[in-house]
Amino acid sequence: MTNETGDSGSSDVDLLIIGTRFCRRTRKIVDWLKQNRIPFEFVDIESERGQALARQHKMRAAPGIIKGGRAINPFDLLRQCRVSPERAREILSDS
Repeated sequence: MTNETGDSGSSDVDLLIIGTRFCRRTRKIVDWLKQNRIPFEFVDIESERGQALARQHKMRAAPGIIKGGRAINPFDLLRQCRVSPERAREILSDS
């Protein structure tokens, strides 16, 4: 588990990214979050916690996105946000 943010080191984030650092899609999401300074916590899918979260949220593929305890389908998110980067920030950030 790694706590990552675009600027601050806050540990009480409610956005989890579950994946692997070797996954291109996971890296793209992580890079975008950092560029937009949206705090998140990265959880390795191969860790015990990652496996538990994947089972709990019925994840079938990485990356998994959990916001406020609710799973977000990354493909639905992509479809919604392709039109508007502002919409992505609105969905993923607390502001």
